[in-house]
Amino acid sequence: MNNCSQRIMQRKAIPLETKILILKKLADGEESTAVAKEFELHESTARALHKRASKINETIKNATKESRSASYSRSIVIEKTEKALMFWIKDLSKKRISIHGDLIKEKELGSITIN
Repeated sequence: MNNCSQRIMQRKAIPLETKILILKKLADGEESTAVAKEFELHESTARALHKRASKINETIKNATKESRSASYSRSIVIEKTEKALMFWIKDLSKKRISIHGDLIKEKELGSITIN
């Protein structure tokens, strides 16, 4: 075996922001080989991202600021739930209501309504 002739690439998570850049370059007409080399990825990874472009774009639309740097696409339901929870927590903070684990658990179960 000649170890010098093959370069083994390690598996790595690609941040959502990088995926956006890759998709833009592919949409502009750059070949997947060139894009993959630029980002030090396998060509098949660039092609797979291109195939999943609609799912990635959906994630981008529903992502919170914190999850935009995530490296994988999450369920839209989770994204929307996270947004609603953040809105609820900010609302409680504005009303100066203390937030604790039990309150969040009760909210999750739907047994509490704070207006």
